[in-house]
Amino acid sequence: TAVDSVSFNVDKGEIVGLLGENGAGKTTTLRMLSTMLKPTSGTAKICGKDIKGEPEEVRKKIGMIFQQFNLLMNSTVYDNIAFPLKISKVPKREIEKRVDELLELVELKDKKYAYPSQLSGGQKQRVGIARALANKPDIILSDEATSALDPTTTESILNLLKNINKEFGITIVVITHEMSVIKKICDRVAVMENGRIVEEGNVIDIFSNPKTLVARRFLKDMFAEL
Repeated sequence: TAVDSVSFNVDKGEIVGLLGENGAGKTTTLRMLSTMLKPTSGTAKICGKDIKGEPEEVRKKIGMIFQQFNLLMNSTVYDNIAFPLKISKVPKREIEKRVDELLELVELKDKKYAYPSQLSGGQKQRVGIARALANKPDIILSDEATSALDPTTTESILNLLKNINKEFGITIVVITHEMSVIKKICDRVAVMENGRIVEEGNVIDIFSNPKTLVARRFLKDMFAEL
C-alpha cells in the first residue's frame, strides 16, 4: 500500500504543499492527481471531474513540472514549449503566439531557438514551466521542481511560480521534501508519512505549532540550514 486513506481538498487559486520524506507517498498521490495512476478505492476529483471516469477531461486541466525537467533534448526551446500545443492540434499561428507569450513570461525570449544542452538548470526548469502552462491549465502539479537547483536559482523559480499563481489564479500543488519551499510559496501544507497525511493546516500554524514528530523534524532541519 503506497497511499492509505489520504483525504484532502485544494481550493481554487491556492498553493498547497505535500511535504514528506522519500517513500512517504507524495509522488504516488501526485500521480493520481495527474491521472497517471488511478486509486484502487475512493475517489479523486479535479474541478469536479472524477479521474477514474473522465481522465481525458481531467488531464486537459493539468500542467506538470518535473524534477529532472523532462525536456526533449533534440528539440529547441520553442519546440519543447510548442509540443503539448501540437498534440492538441492548435493552429500553427496560435502556437507561435502562445509560445512567444510564454517565453516572455519565463524571461527566455533570447533562448527561443537554443537547445536544452545550451541551458542552465534554472533555464531548463523555466522551459518546463512554460510547457506546463502551454494549454492554459487550471492546475499546476510541481514534483520536486527545485530539488536539483542551487539556492539562488531555487529562489527565482519559486518567485516565478508565486507570480504565476498571483497573476493567473492557477492552483498549484507542490510536492517537496524541503520545508523552505513550503515556507516560501505555500498557503497550506499537508505533511505525509507512511502513505498517510499526518498533519494538515495553514503554513503559519504548522510552523508555529507543529503537532507531529515528522513536522518538527522538518522544521529542525530547515533552521539547521539557515
